Amino acid sequence: MSRYALCVGIDDYPTAPLTSCVADAVAVANILLEPTTYDFVVEILRNEEATTDAIRKAVELTLSQGTECAVIYFAGHGINLPYGPFFCSHGTDASPQSGFDLHLLQRMIQSQSIPNSAVVLLLDFCQSGAVNIGNGNANTFVSPTHLTYVAQTFSDRRVLLAACRDTEYAAENTTLGHGLFTQALIEALGGEAADQLGNVTVTSLFDYIDRSFRVSKHQQPVFKGDIAGQVVLGSGLRTRDQHERDERVEEMVTQAHAHANTLHSFVTQCIVDTVNWQRTGHQAACRTAEPILKWYEKRRRESQAVDEHPQFRVSLQKVIEDTRFLSNISTGLIVNDAQVGQRLGSGSFGTVWELMSPNGRLAMKSFHSQELHLNQKAKRFENGFYAMKQLSHPHIVRVHSFLTCPLGFTMDFIEGANLRDWAYAGNDPAQVLQILLTICDTLRHAHALGVIHRDVKPENVIMKPDPTGQRWLPYLTDFDLAWFSTASLLTTEALGTVFYAAPEQLGKPGSAAAHSKAVDIYSFGQLMFYVITGQDPKPLGLAENLVPLRSTLGTWISHDPALRLQRLYEACSERNPQDRPRTMSEVADELSRILLEVGQFEAGRILSVSEFSTELRFSMVGLSEREGVDEFRSLSGQSGIHCSSLGTDGITVTVHSLRPTLGVGTDWRSAREALNERVDTAIRSYGSFVRRRNGRLQPYEVLLEFPRVTWQLEGVTAVREVLGRVIDKLESV
Repeated sequence: MSRYALCVGIDDYPTAPLTSCVADAVAVANILLEPTTYDFVVEILRNEEATTDAIRKAVELTLSQGTECAVIYFAGHGINLPYGPFFCSHGTDASPQSGFDLHLLQRMIQSQSIPNSAVVLLLDFCQSGAVNIGNGNANTFVSPTHLTYVAQTFSDRRVLLAACRDTEYAAENTTLGHGLFTQALIEALGGEAADQLGNVTVTSLFDYIDRSFRVSKHQQPVFKGDIAGQVVLGSGLRTRDQHERDERVEEMVTQAHAHANTLHSFVTQCIVDTVNWQRTGHQAACRTAEPILKWYEKRRRESQAVDEHPQFRVSLQKVIEDTRFLSNISTGLIVNDAQVGQRLGSGSFGTVWELMSPNGRLAMKSFHSQELHLNQKAKRFENGFYAMKQLSHPHIVRVHSFLTCPLGFTMDFIEGANLRDWAYAGNDPAQVLQILLTICDTLRHAHALGVIHRDVKPENVIMKPDPTGQRWLPYLTDFDLAWFSTASLLTTEALGTVFYAAPEQLGKPGSAAAHSKAVDIYSFGQLMFYVITGQDPKPLGLAENLVPLRSTLGTWISHDPALRLQRLYEACSERNPQDRPRTMSEVADELSRILLEVGQFEAGRILSVSEFSTELRFSMVGLSEREGVDEFRSLSGQSGIHCSSLGTDGITVTVHSLRPTLGVGTDWRSAREALNERVDTAIRSYGSFVRRRNGRLQPYEVLLEFPRVTWQLEGVTAVREVLGRVIDKLESV
């Protein structure tokens, strides 16, 4: 079945002409003709076409089409006489009773429309509220908040929306060019009455019209009906909210165009001034670009519609082109109030430059200018900065400020080469193991704070000699692929270097497994292979890699520690993540045991308390600049550790926090209890081997008592294992 509508409009009355009724009928007809929203077949009768006989025949035709929905709209003169309401057809205003009898209209609707069809009368003439519809049982004026629907036996749907009550007059507005009722009707049909699904129903239609007249004292629209269910007149319309969003989008597009022009004009002016370009022009252009880039980023994040708008994309591309030009860093430019020096290196995400600032030397990592359009990669680059910012650790390169233009960040300048370019030290087992243990403990610290590096490789470890020149200190950097445990979206990009990436990174980069601690454990195993052998491992080639590993270990380490080191590499390199060590703590514990085995003390020697403390310190932090001092600090510098005797057979290890901000503004009793619960969790599995006692030092101190310790290297390893887990719990707060 189809949908039919009749629209009648008469202005040309002999004695009382009107001005807008024909325009009203045409406007309503045009809306109902719209194929994507209403899709009615519409007949229009205007002026002399709208005789009484013509109206009757048109109504009869409209109702007899077997239609699922019929709409009849009248605009002109009407009158409510003692014997019934009439619509004044063309030429009948002198004798309205000879017009179209609206009682007849009611009977035609009742007799000629088919069951379950919908008939909607829209009447914009004086006293139109006197008209009834349907079987006459529902003849009540109602407000939209108290709509009374009376269902017929056959579930017919008959609805009347009239411009005014039976004693009121329907007004025109010459300024608008429409009747007041029809103006509201046009707005409602046009989308103002659309619900959240984009549908216009008879109830939402009347609700909007009624709200338009709530301040009127002269005209009150009327709703009548015999109705069951809902009558949907149109669908797929844009709601008011959608219109407002569209207007907001257009506003943002206009602003985007203005910002793009502003930036381009400023950059062009700076380029022309070649004398001052390096000294002031480039930096001034970058500072002009920064708020504009942040504005674009915010708009793209807030609205997908804005981000996908073609004109917005054109403006964005123009801004990216200007930013790309400004991101071409070269020696001599002033960036962030510092002069760019030599180029230090380059990687998959950016180039590292030396900066000479008033406060000393810094390094700056700038994102590749040719990839500024890769929004996800640029965001990953920014995440790397915040990962390093979050990790306050002496062996993680400290970062300072993030720059929007040129896209990059500043960090400490580390005087040294990366691990690949570092002079190979594979002939010194103690040094190699200590370097690996430091890197391992650094990764363990990151994991405790919920950060996974995901790109552990020689290029991302910088080697710097200590002030004495006797040992090398590794610094972990480049967290571009870092994954935060608080993140809500898995990404499929940036796999890491193929030699060092875990199988799950290569095979299923978007999986949860590719963002777990096991990824770093695998990569650390391959880094361990490189440090020992001086060559890259073959990707996923465990069996092939064991040959050069065994060969090297056989030349610089004894049988037992060599075998343990080989097995640790095999465990870290397992293809299945669940078969690898569960945490970096387990890897660190095993490395410390191996390091002790190749230490200076022969097996079986009984250690003094001082020697025990020295070996414990060496196993945890290597050689210390504070040699000979009883107390030492954890690798992160956040915990102080001191050893003392406990009777004749035991030792007490005191751990206290060196974090001045720990627990500021908290209830210290509750804070201590929470920290003590963490310690208890860490030592629970060790049974009577260790017990906890409360300390007194502020802000927090705990005593770990080992009543029956073995005063040999074996005992040092056992205590180190417990102490490592306790420090993990305390420093991850």
